[in-house]
Amino acid sequence: MQIGLDLPESSATSGRSFEEAQTWGRVAKDAKTVSVLCDPTIAMPILVTALSQTGTKALKQRRRPQFGFGRDLSINFG
Repeated sequence: MQIGLDLPESSATSGRSFEEAQTWGRVAKDAKTVSVLCDPTIAMPILVTALSQTGTKALKQRRRPQFGFGRDLSINFG
């Protein structure tokens, strides 16, 4: 998700487009992406409120990862 005030027609967003990030392998080609043309000071409180009201059930159902810091790093979702 990108939130910003830059219009796509201007060159201001060219350095951070999802298409460019996918070309460089920074974003998966099958990732769901969205760009929101909004002031971040307006969008962030809306997003945080929505997540705090709907995300608690999903957080309780998530399995916490267990990290092993031996010779090799291991991650288990037990």
